[in-house]
Parts: sequence; structure tokens; C-alpha cells
Amino acid sequence: MFAEFARVRPRRDGPLWVRRIALPRGSTPQVAFAIGRKVGNAVTRNRLRRRLRALLQSHAGELQDSSAYLIGVDPRAVDASSEDLDRSLVTCLLGVR
Repeated sequence: MFAEFARVRPRRDGPLWVRRIALPRGSTPQVAFAIGRKVGNAVTRNRLRRRLRALLQSHAGELQDSSAYLIGVDPRAVDASSEDLDRSLVTCLLGVR
């Protein structure tokens, strides 16, 4: 699966990027996060992951069935407001359809 993600061009907006690959038909959407050490220590990375999961819950209907998403961030995401992260997430999700 990682090799498939590597072949897909990411959709970027602000501090976020999203890659989407197809899964076998009938699969529920899957989401993974790529939050590297450059973003901060473990506490910072986990806090950011929780923020993104909460935002993703409100946009679960925009995820396509039979798809896997890899959501990544750069260090600017730590200081971004929830509104900015939400806007970037929606823009990226709509762009990878």
C-alpha cells in the first residue's frame, strides 16, 4: 500500500496534503496520518493528529468508499487555527476525487 501512495501526486493546500488510492470495491474509507518529527515532539504530533481526526469526523461524508487516504502535514499546521486546517482539509479532500 505504501508504494501505491508514493506513486500518487498529493493535493496540497496550506500546511496539509492528501493522497488517495483505490481499495477493493465495497471497502469502507480508510485514513492514515503522516506527521513527522519536524512537526514537533510526540505530544505536539499527537495533539495535531487528534485535531485532524476531529475535523475529519465532520467531513466523513466527503470521503469516497473504496478509498484510502494519507493525510500529511508540515510544521505550519501546529500553529494553524482550526478554521484554517478545516479549509485546507476540505480543499484537499475535494481535490483528490
